[in-house]
Amino acid sequence: MPLPLEEHYTYKDYLSWVTEERYELWEGQAVMQARPSIQHQTVSGNIFFALRGFLDGKPCRAFQEIEVLLPSSSSQKADDVDTVYVPDLTVVCDPSKLHHQYCMGAPDVVFEILSPSTARADRIVKLNAYQRAGVREYWLVSPLEETVQLFTLDGGTFRASDIFTPGMSVTSTVLSGFSVDVSKIFR
Repeated sequence: MPLPLEEHYTYKDYLSWVTEERYELWEGQAVMQARPSIQHQTVSGNIFFALRGFLDGKPCRAFQEIEVLLPSSSSQKADDVDTVYVPDLTVVCDPSKLHHQYCMGAPDVVFEILSPSTARADRIVKLNAYQRAGVREYWLVSPLEETVQLFTLDGGTFRASDIFTPGMSVTSTVLSGFSVDVSKIFR
């Protein structure tokens, strides 16, 4: 079923949609998302497996495809939020941000697995939105190039790491002690 023709959507609208398609809200605009490929799901699963093992017994929690609501102010109610992303993976260390099916506010770490249809948006639109929202660390993982790049929030601005390739290990600056061999991500 096609979405009603609206100029500006909120999370309340998003919840009312009856569709088989996957959408995100980008500042009120509905943006259809492609279903992930097998390679995309494999890479996501490899990272998630490493995260789950590392976070076992720790207060932070890892999620696959949780709705992340990025409010424009701290007093904004979920229904009124007009930016809703569904990152491939997130880590949330503040349990007060977690609600029934979403995270309200910036997760601590976000992982996006790049695909040809999303790479530009992940590298520009989402990077800027996550930076504004205060995501502490943003991982861009490219299955096509077999690379990983981290962006770490420093004084309100993301600082890019070197690009990591198979044979190298990438270490989180936010999740103290979390390191993963890039080869294992793309296995």
